[in-house]
Order: sequence, then structure tokens, then C-alpha cells
Amino acid sequence: MQWFARILPPSYVFEGMRAVVSGHAFNGACLAAAFLLALAYIVFAYWIFARVFRHAVQTGLIARYSAETVS
Repeated sequence: MQWFARILPPSYVFEGMRAVVSGHAFNGACLAAAFLLALAYIVFAYWIFARVFRHAVQTGLIARYSAETVS
């Protein structure tokens, strides 16, 4: 499970908070790692969404909404 925790941003935040609560100095590297991982996941999710959406539009899976067809 350690490898799984290394890819989750909250684990770095919890590690930094654990250090603060136990009386150690704030570790900015933990917060920076969490921020970079979260940013990477957001960029990756946007890239996947854009590819899927582009494919759906090009193949006609998404039809243009028209108010006349709702009646």
C-alpha cells in the first residue's frame, strides 16, 4: 500500500500535518509534492476529457442540442 499512498496527494498533506502535530518543523516539500501531484492529476483528467470529447464529436456520438426536438 505504500506505493499507492505515494501517488495520492492527501498522504503528503497528512505526513506534513503529522510532523507539525508531533512538534517538528513544517515541511514545505510535503505540501509542494501534494500540490504538484494534484496539478498533474487535473491536467491529466483534462487531457483525457478533451480526447474523449473530441472523439465523441468527430464520430457523431454527441449530437447538437436543438430546442425543436424536445417538444
